[in-house]
Amino acid sequence: MVSRGLCIRVIGVFIGLFAITSPIIAQYPTISVLDRTDPAFNQQQESIRLFYRQFSAGADLPELAVYSYRTLPEDTLFGIAARLSVPYSAIATLNQMEGSNLGEAGRPMLLPSIPGVFVPLTPGTDLGLVMHDLRREQTALIVSITVESISTVFRFYPGSDFSPEERSTFLGLLFRAPLRVMTVSSVFGPRHHPVTGVWAFHAGVDFAAARGTPVVAARSGAVIDTGDDLIMGNYVLLQHSGGFTTFYGHLDTVTVSLKDSVRSGMIIGTVGSTGITTGSHLHFEIRQDNDPRDPMKLLPQER
Repeated sequence: MVSRGLCIRVIGVFIGLFAITSPIIAQYPTISVLDRTDPAFNQQQESIRLFYRQFSAGADLPELAVYSYRTLPEDTLFGIAARLSVPYSAIATLNQMEGSNLGEAGRPMLLPSIPGVFVPLTPGTDLGLVMHDLRREQTALIVSITVESISTVFRFYPGSDFSPEERSTFLGLLFRAPLRVMTVSSVFGPRHHPVTGVWAFHAGVDFAAARGTPVVAARSGAVIDTGDDLIMGNYVLLQHSGGFTTFYGHLDTVTVSLKDSVRSGMIIGTVGSTGITTGSHLHFEIRQDNDPRDPMKLLPQER
C-alpha cells in the first residue's frame, strides 16, 4: 500500500523516497493536526492499522510513507508517538534526535506511516553508533530520505523498537556511575599532573574514594585488558557496543579476568592507590573509537 502524494520506489530491499527540493513541509504530505479532522492523519492511521494486521498475520507489510509535521507548544515526543500509535523510537530515529526534548514549538518533523527504527548508514550520534553496532547482523531495508536537497540513507527495521541498550542511550542513561558516590578530585582536560607537575591532558576523571570501595562496570561489556601498569597501577579495560570503552585505574584489587563478560553495575574491583598517585582514588575514562570523551557529560548526574 502506497500513500498518495509520495513517490516510493522498491528494488529488492531498497526503498527510495524522493521529493521536490523545497522546504521540508512541502516535501511530504503534511499532517497539520494529530486528530481525525486531518485527512493525512487518517491516512497515516489507516497504514498503521494495516501494518499491525499484516504483521500479526505474517503477511506482506505495507510500504513506508513519510509525512511532515510542525510541533505545537503542547507537543511532546511521547505524546506525538501515542497519537500516531507508533513507538517513539520510530519518530526519534527518523528525525535523528539525540534526546526526547523537542525544543521550541514549530519544529519541523518527519512522521513515519509504519513503526520501525531508522539507523543511518553513516552514524553521527552516540545513538546511531550504538544501533549500527548492535544491528549489524540484522536484515533491513535501505531507505533514502531527502530533506531540502540533502539525502540521508538509513537501514530501516520495520516493526522494530529500541533495544534496552538503545533506549538507555537515547534517554541519556548509557553509562552508570562506577562508584556509588562520585567525588571528583580531578576533572577531564588539561591539568598540572599532581605528582610530576607537568602540564598534560587528563583523559579521564578522578574520583576520590576510600581504599576498598567497590568499583562497578559503568556499562555491560567484556574485559579486553587487565593488568598492572607503572603509572595506572592495577587496571581494567572494558569494551562496549558503539565503539565505546571504559577504563578503571589505580585499583587495589581486580575481580574480573580477561574475556569475562560483565553486566552494568557488576563489581569489577576496588578503589586503591596503585601506580603513581597522591592518594586513594579511581581514574575513570570513557573512550569512543579510542578518542577520550568527558565522562561527566555521559554519566548520570547526582541530584
